[in-house]
Amino acid sequence: MFPTLFSLAIEKTGEFAAQGSALLNFALVGGAAFTPIQGYLADLYNVAFSYWVPCICFIVVAMYAFFFTYQSSEIPTSGDLELNQTNETL
Repeated sequence: MFPTLFSLAIEKTGEFAAQGSALLNFALVGGAAFTPIQGYLADLYNVAFSYWVPCICFIVVAMYAFFFTYQSSEIPTSGDLELNQTNETL
């Protein structure tokens, strides 16, 4: 089942296939590594406390999204798209 899901997940990523496959593999490894840690904390303390593990993971992902992503200045705005469409019709 994994090969099918993997190929469907990166099917239309084009030149970003390497990054897409890396992110998919990181997600799988994270699910395999952090689930036993959460289970151990649930056994040691309680289930409510164990949910700090995914909470911390979500915080790390959010920090990555806000601080470490690159935003290109070449992304067209809606006004640019309208100008390009009118120039092509002339």
